[in-house]
Amino acid sequence: MSISTGYADTLLLTLFRTLEEVGYYQVAAPIADAAGLFVGAMSIVAFPMVSELWARKEKDAISGGVHIMMKAAILILAPVAAIIISSPDLIISILFTDKYLAGVAALQVLTLGVVFQSLTIILFSLLKGIGMPMLATKSVAVLAVTDFVANLILIPPFGIMGAAFATATAFTITFFVTLVMARRHIRITFPYIPAAKAIFSGFLIALFITGIRPFAPDDNLLKLIITSSMGLVLYTFLISVLGAVKRNDIRVL
Repeated sequence: MSISTGYADTLLLTLFRTLEEVGYYQVAAPIADAAGLFVGAMSIVAFPMVSELWARKEKDAISGGVHIMMKAAILILAPVAAIIISSPDLIISILFTDKYLAGVAALQVLTLGVVFQSLTIILFSLLKGIGMPMLATKSVAVLAVTDFVANLILIPPFGIMGAAFATATAFTITFFVTLVMARRHIRITFPYIPAAKAIFSGFLIALFITGIRPFAPDDNLLKLIITSSMGLVLYTFLISVLGAVKRNDIRVL
């Protein structure tokens, strides 16, 4: 998914803006994509599981499994996104030096889009597992067209921020389109309440990390490690108190 959007973003940025902006965007995009690596790995496991259950005609088991995977994905993505959004300058400085800090805002926007991209990847595994790969292909087509049109509109006036908003918007639209397609063939309940709790907890730890950053050591790597670790501890506490994770969820996973 990110490959199709990445080519369009890079092509149109090169056409309408400067190579310097292309460089900033090429720094931000892979960092944002890395936020969804775990969910991508989880979707690889999901495909054979769904295929086997579909062959056994155990639709309820598939519905429950997809629900749990989406819930787990959100619970994992929320703190990762919160850390990236609250410390984008530190991450870029550590990985690519301070020369690329102009990509900070684009990284924050792209990270939000990657959350929806990751959830869509789970739905793709579901569609392929139940023998509907063409529906996944149609969703990719929706993504490509939406991203290209949005980039065409937003890149000329807004540069890399336009590209970031276009991509995040395309990922969001594609998720909902894919969800509607999947629901025509199997019952899927989105974990709204756990998702709200995870997002709320992620928002709080983003504020927390931003607040404690001035008191952390000046070394960027050490600062990122300390603030992120403290944020993750707080996040674990918050989702436990809010009841976002149940024992049954862990058992099912």
